[in-house]
Amino acid sequence: MTRDPERLIGWLDYATDGPHAFPLGTWLAFATHLEQVGHEATARRVRFEATERYLKQDRALLRRVWRSIKRYTIGHGYYPARALVGLGIVWLVALVTLRFSGQFMTPTDSALASGGTTASDPSQVGYPGFWAGLYAFDVVLAPVGSGQAEAWQVSGNEWLAGFITALRLAAYGLLGMFVTGVSGVLSKR
Repeated sequence: MTRDPERLIGWLDYATDGPHAFPLGTWLAFATHLEQVGHEATARRVRFEATERYLKQDRALLRRVWRSIKRYTIGHGYYPARALVGLGIVWLVALVTLRFSGQFMTPTDSALASGGTTASDPSQVGYPGFWAGLYAFDVVLAPVGSGQAEAWQVSGNEWLAGFITALRLAAYGLLGMFVTGVSGVLSKR
């Protein structure tokens, strides 16, 4: 029976709707069995699919949106590392955006800012230069921080400031989803 778990998943998947659908307990019992015989990755996938099918039954709009967010960001708690991929994508978007927006980055030091210094200009002696990669890191992982967000600010472009804020909020959400997913996996064991 466990020699070909993919066939059994297909068999369980065959009857997903209607009067012949397998109940959630069947999926979970199968996942437990797979885990006991050493197919842990397949068992995780079966649990993910069981959770997805169970949650898909709810037709409320907000719950469907929340289900989709959980599915793609942390795999309903079974694949929390997906959120780290999302954080990487947010960092990359922030990096590209900031790399081409240096003219809108000014020092937070008012004396330098009033002199017209921007990230496109050579850095002043004793003041940290603008590094788009580190600033993007500050956007994604603000609690860790590299100091770029304290040294530089967006000036003269409200759209850029709003976009950076949106990226920061997305990063906070993904980081929260990662922690939630990891804690959910740990509590199941």
